[in-house]
Amino acid sequence: MTDDLQKEELELFVGLIMDKCGMRLTRNRLIRMKKVIVERMTEIGVNDITEYYRSVTSGEKSGEELSRLCSSIMTGEHRFFTNEDILSKTAEYIADKVTSAKTRNGKPLARVWFPYCSWGEDPYSFSMLLTQKLEPGMMKSVEILATGTNRYDVEKACTAMYPSSSLTELGRDRITRYFKSEEAGKKVTKNIRNMVTFGLIDLVNGIFPSMLNGTSGLHLIVLRNVLTFYNWKIAERIISKFHECLYEDGLLLLGVGERLPNMAGWEGVEGTEGRMYRRKNTASIPGVSPGLEVLKTSGHVAPGVSSTMRSPKGRNLYVERAQDYLSTGQTRKALITLTEAVSSGVDDARIYLRLADLYASRNDIEVAEKKCYKAIDIDATCAEAHVLLGVIKLRKGHYKESMDNLRKALFIDPNNHEVKLHIARVLDRMGKRTAAREVYTRIVNEGGDSSSPLIMDVAKKALEEVSVN
Repeated sequence: MTDDLQKEELELFVGLIMDKCGMRLTRNRLIRMKKVIVERMTEIGVNDITEYYRSVTSGEKSGEELSRLCSSIMTGEHRFFTNEDILSKTAEYIADKVTSAKTRNGKPLARVWFPYCSWGEDPYSFSMLLTQKLEPGMMKSVEILATGTNRYDVEKACTAMYPSSSLTELGRDRITRYFKSEEAGKKVTKNIRNMVTFGLIDLVNGIFPSMLNGTSGLHLIVLRNVLTFYNWKIAERIISKFHECLYEDGLLLLGVGERLPNMAGWEGVEGTEGRMYRRKNTASIPGVSPGLEVLKTSGHVAPGVSSTMRSPKGRNLYVERAQDYLSTGQTRKALITLTEAVSSGVDDARIYLRLADLYASRNDIEVAEKKCYKAIDIDATCAEAHVLLGVIKLRKGHYKESMDNLRKALFIDPNNHEVKLHIARVLDRMGKRTAAREVYTRIVNEGGDSSSPLIMDVAKKALEEVSVN
């Protein structure tokens, strides 16, 4: 295989990446794309670019390889404490949220999301800065979620291991305080690692906000020059979805090369050079969606529904249409579609489950709870409905009821390690640390190759924490 790939060969990938991922490919990115393609071909042992193109566009792992390719193009050389001044301001904002709030039933007082975690440098840096602004006992009041679009990147971030050569700019004091030496390099200390939960979310096609994946009810979203990789249509869709994720007055921090020009629902924060924006409600993006009658009178919902939509096949159409709206950031239209399904007399547990998650994501917990109960009434074997209801009860501080629902979900799906994680968290909140430790241990021991590496990482971190305490 030669590094000298032909223009015609590269054009195949240009069209694929622009169409499938919505990426903008500048001259520098085209150069990087060529380098990444060669690296990937070498790594998987493919000598012919046509053969590699087929592996990206078809086959069992085509989607995973395309995601890996795009992610590798986006991933540059990241450093700890990049743009430290503004990152420190966001840490102060979260610290103020925690110190000025009243603890309620053990619920987190501040929630932060890093939608593109790269190899973990930014979320770990933020956690390190936060430890300087909060007392150790208050750190548990902050939840930090860091996600990526590619499993390889997220798993690398979970290791928290970095070559010593990449940390030289930090200075001896920070290296000593936040890292420990190992044979492979420097590893972030356990207390910092345990502050961050990693996961996988596709920013372009993924569904968020959602209580189930932790992307709802946020106080801060930190992004770093990710939107510049997408065309403006895709970037606008992502920003609209971020708007739904945040509480009123929640903050969105962008990278140096990103701006939100004249977008409704956002207000620039003074003194941040156009990089920080505060969420504001607008008429077009309401905090709480209107009821069905209001939607009908405003012309958003047709008064009549065809017999096709009433049929079992039609029930799937409602769900699929709503999923399409959600994946493109059109939360309001998704809610209208699902509400229309309910109005037409369709009884489908999936519809009520998605409605419950939508309302929960908009922090309308009481309505979300009722929708969960309705989903369970229709289909008592709907494990996801029991899980969501358990998570809602946990957020409300109703630990016993939360445990009851999670145990029902586990009875339906005994091998679901994610449910076991929720159960362990409830036990920990109830003060039953020994029982929580046993559940975390069971997840780690039973996980093996069948469990998600990300779930295993969360379980291992939690097990370390409850074992110490």
